[in-house]
Amino acid sequence: MASQRNETLADAEEIILSPIEEGHFEQLRELYAVTWRATYEDRLGSSVVSDMVAQLSTPSVGGMVPADGHAFGAFSQSGQLIGAVIGREVRGVAYLWGMYVLPAYQRSGVGRRLLARAITERNSARVIEVRVLKTSLGAQAFYEALGFTVVREENEEMFSGVVQTLLVMRFVRA
Repeated sequence: MASQRNETLADAEEIILSPIEEGHFEQLRELYAVTWRATYEDRLGSSVVSDMVAQLSTPSVGGMVPADGHAFGAFSQSGQLIGAVIGREVRGVAYLWGMYVLPAYQRSGVGRRLLARAITERNSARVIEVRVLKTSLGAQAFYEALGFTVVREENEEMFSGVVQTLLVMRFVRA
């Protein structure tokens, strides 16, 4: 079945891209709770996902937003956070994670715009790197369509007791 673009929501309203400040962390927790359930419950089980969501209650959103990292969000006109990406640059490599878009806004261009903004903000980085679950074929296809390639696999403990095989995907600027 060919994938279809979801033009009903994102095209019907203006999407605002801006940094996510600490005052938005509750919205970020809610975004992750919804998207993680939609993304991971079938793969990891509802009890594991519930444990993952519970870890988001700490001030730095479960450690996902480090003090030296930057978070960017896609906001609807009404101020609802509909997508997010977190990044950090280390020695010329921009590491991006926490890239999620609410299911209703997926396939609408919001993810592409959000990723482009995160990459633009890391303009000194020559290499952009993301990690996706090996079983997340949709995420892998999304990044491949934007020029990322798989460079290796690694097993990583995503959360306490949850070890998964991740694909390390990289984009190298010309």
